[in-house]
Amino acid sequence: MELIKYVLRIGMIMIALGIIYNTYASDVKTEWNSLSTEERSVIMESYVIGNDYNLGLTLAAICWQESMGGRWQISTDGNDVGLYHINLHWYMKEFHIKDTIWNRSKYATLLITKPELSRVYVLAKLTNLARTNHNNWHKVWWRYNGSEEYALNIKDKVMYLKTIMIK
Repeated sequence: MELIKYVLRIGMIMIALGIIYNTYASDVKTEWNSLSTEERSVIMESYVIGNDYNLGLTLAAICWQESMGGRWQISTDGNDVGLYHINLHWYMKEFHIKDTIWNRSKYATLLITKPELSRVYVLAKLTNLARTNHNNWHKVWWRYNGSEEYALNIKDKVMYLKTIMIK
């Protein structure tokens, strides 16, 4: 009798987890379906370019997560710009560029209007993160943005992109 109760409880837990997963997976699919053809094309272009560096899915997922494929190239706080929402403060610090209003405007404009510049920077950053984190992608994604929630969002997008890329 106890065994039957145990099996039923496990079954109910599995059903609940399946419902939760399918609900979230459908949210990712719904979000993907809300993108315009052009936005999807920008994300796919990130995938193709990133693939040469074994970073296709990650680069595409970051492009999707950060700017919705170019829909929003400036974050709400104005500190992150471009397809991959590169943080201006850190970008200028890493290149030893003085943080002035003029330089912020100049480099924000460059990162938005020259997506190849943004890609090179992000690919270098991701390559370094992958190397230093021994290709632990969860850590790479977490360290790219600095949050567990972000890493989980990127993982979900990577998983979804895998399903549509394989077709």
